[in-house]
Amino acid sequence: MATERNMRGNIVCRECGRAFSFLAPHLRMTHEMSVSEYRERWGIAKHVPLASAEHSARCRDNVIRRIRSGELDPDLQVRMMAEGYTRIKDRSRPSALQQKSSSRTATLNRIWETSPAVKRVNAEIRREAVRRMKARNETGEKVRSMALLQIVGGDKLIIPFC
Repeated sequence: MATERNMRGNIVCRECGRAFSFLAPHLRMTHEMSVSEYRERWGIAKHVPLASAEHSARCRDNVIRRIRSGELDPDLQVRMMAEGYTRIKDRSRPSALQQKSSSRTATLNRIWETSPAVKRVNAEIRREAVRRMKARNETGEKVRSMALLQIVGGDKLIIPFC
């Protein structure tokens, strides 16, 4: 079972074992983690709700009431959501969570040891790469240009994170 529920139907937090009707505020305030981080840490799929059925029904009833009173316009909401999704998709950089996840995967699987694209280099070239990485804030040199120079020179290497 992806999420545990207690006898009253509340969601049980896997971090501390306490039960809540809606887990998101508790995660943010008590454990200082986002819902995405919680789902990733505990392997909970995105389609699994982190709110009790009672809480979801209250929210649904509230939205229906606001639509009927004219306070909410569903068409406007759909347009705003579409604009928001477009802005998210237009981002050229991955999110911080995606970067952290990729870094963790690379570290756990030690991909540099099995990748055919990575060639081991001698210690002198490695020291120079580390020096350039540390100095790139002052020099303004981009990591991409360092990597291209190494490939053009015939040596491929992983630039270590310092």
